[in-house]
Amino acid sequence: MKNVTEEVIENITQNIAERAINLAEERVNLAEELVNNMTQQNVTIPGVIPLLENAKRHLEEAKKAYEEGYYGRAYGLAVASKNIAEVVIRRVSEKFDEKFAKDIAFKLRVRVRVLEMVALRLQAKGANVTEILDKIEQAKEALKNKDIDTARQLIAEIEKELRMKIREMIVHKKAEKKGEEE
Repeated sequence: MKNVTEEVIENITQNIAERAINLAEERVNLAEELVNNMTQQNVTIPGVIPLLENAKRHLEEAKKAYEEGYYGRAYGLAVASKNIAEVVIRRVSEKFDEKFAKDIAFKLRVRVRVLEMVALRLQAKGANVTEILDKIEQAKEALKNKDIDTARQLIAEIEKELRMKIREMIVHKKAEKKGEEE
């Protein structure tokens, strides 16, 4: 097999590097939260904690490079951090699916947390997600009260509304871009 790679040189701006760092930070925080939950449930996954530490180290190095004005380096380190954190998230999620297949409430709590991260990310981009965040709090409360059916219903509504918000943002962004080109 031939490995054909091509070097692409792109000018990474301060804004691009900052967004990459913010995204990496979100993923690292989620990975850390999932690993903490894993530890509380007495579940062990070999290699996950060193991976998480590696993701954190890359994130800190990205922040340092950003502060020093090395935006390309900061971007690369942030992307590496995000990718490592996503490996941790995937491995922990797979283990929980396997170990807690019957623990529906736990799986729903994890799902609500992921949806909350998505909603907060949209809010940071300027979307009005107040109603969605309210429903997320209602879902958390339903899970706390062991009302699985209500939580499931709210989660389905949240997912639908988040998809709509994402579509709206994509359409709006395309319209802005088209307006700039004219």
